[in-house]
Amino acid sequence: MKKIEFVLDCSVTMAWILPDEPECEKANEILMMLKESYAKVPTVWPLEVANVLCQADKLNKLSAIDIAAFKDFLSALPITIDSSTSLRTMGSIYVLAKMEQLTIYDAAYLEVAMRENLSLATFDKALKKAAKHNGVKLLI
Repeated sequence: MKKIEFVLDCSVTMAWILPDEPECEKANEILMMLKESYAKVPTVWPLEVANVLCQADKLNKLSAIDIAAFKDFLSALPITIDSSTSLRTMGSIYVLAKMEQLTIYDAAYLEVAMRENLSLATFDKALKKAAKHNGVKLLI
């Protein structure tokens, strides 16, 4: 049986650890999907995840132990970083961000999904709208 691949964004990833995330249940459904599939992320994903963890630490939302455990947890998941994202930042990602009024970061997720013909897992409203506009299937 072939594994299904999808693009995972930071908003879903962080709902796995942050206790005040309203979309926790849907995020856990995506996490369960990773038992049978794998995710692809743009090169910005680790930076975004680390930034949110750093902010959560500063605001005392997570302990250092929680953060360390979460990093270990993420590294064990079947998540592949798309190596060509950085090469496309000033080209197709920039154009997509401008056309869809997205941040460069969000456009990177959309660009990977479009280029690889993959579904997208996101809670970001603007990114969902842009995905629908560009024919990208949403997992949630």
